[in-house]
Amino acid sequence: MEIPEIACGFETYGNFQFFAKGFMGEVYKGCDSCGKPIVLKLSRPTVAVHEQQLENEIRVCREIHHPNIVNTLATGKLMLVADDRETGACAEYYYMLQEFYEGGNLKSRIRSGIPLETCKDWFLQIVSGIRALHEKFVHRDIKPENILIDSADNLHIGDFGLAKVLNDSAAKDPFNGWGTVEYMAPECWTFGETTPATDLYSLGIMFYEILTGELPCKSHKAKDLKEFHLHQPLPRLADPSLAAVQKFLDNLTAKNPAERRLTDFI
Repeated sequence: MEIPEIACGFETYGNFQFFAKGFMGEVYKGCDSCGKPIVLKLSRPTVAVHEQQLENEIRVCREIHHPNIVNTLATGKLMLVADDRETGACAEYYYMLQEFYEGGNLKSRIRSGIPLETCKDWFLQIVSGIRALHEKFVHRDIKPENILIDSADNLHIGDFGLAKVLNDSAAKDPFNGWGTVEYMAPECWTFGETTPATDLYSLGIMFYEILTGELPCKSHKAKDLKEFHLHQPLPRLADPSLAAVQKFLDNLTAKNPAERRLTDFI
């Protein structure tokens, strides 16, 4: 798809080239007027629930600004020639212009034997971003693929397509029970209410993965993952000196949302 230049305030973005296929649309890489790389996320909602997701994501990007949250430069709508070029018809697309993060995502960095100090640094950065997010929203899809890394190895939480607005009776919530199965809290499997505690559970699973280099449930079958998240405790860390870390992880991944909390991390 050909994307025209996008003017936002005193800045113009252009030179867009297809970069990747996303969950809700396509991602293009471009640059600003100084040649700095940026990304353009384009989505064309086909049903009302998708439109609500996009509205929620754009709202997060507009309202949350934090060093550990993906930096959004501009959002809006564009009229573009649709994929069915034979008709020459135009369609309305939602767009988000965001910083380009050269380091990729956190999943690519996870391996066995990461030093504890590095794990702590990563975790504290993510927690800082989550605390800012939880002032207004629940992410509902915390996982390493949604943590982006810049050229200075700083972490940034992104991908708010499943975000839920907190304390807003007028906001629509198209989902109960949602996320990525390897990181989904028990209440997601039972289609219960999702709250900030839902993100804490996913955070605990992700932090276990960072510490050990592997997920706590080795199976990728939905029935096995459901059994693990609903009924099985988090595996014990092999190193007995990490007892305080184990307790911290157990707090985050309690099956009862009311028991989850961010205690001080050693």
